[in-house]
Amino acid sequence: MNGIGEGPEDITLGKDGYFYTGLQDVRIMRFRDDQQPEEYANTGGRPLGMQFDADGNLIVGYRWFKCYIAGKPRVLNGYS
Repeated sequence: MNGIGEGPEDITLGKDGYFYTGLQDVRIMRFRDDQQPEEYANTGGRPLGMQFDADGNLIVGYRWFKCYIAGKPRVLNGYS
């Protein structure tokens, strides 16, 4: 993401119309075509894959097998 951060691994579209992506510096950014990207969450780890569940929660998988709901950090499985 030009000037915002390096290494986006995945991108997903939320029901709110924002695109979400994780960066190497442990942040999850969200953006729309007509707006500047903004920080949505800081994962404390390298966010890799992400997808919204049926309830609209952003589920993020990241290095070392952790998985959590972005915005409400909670380890769902794996190492803490």
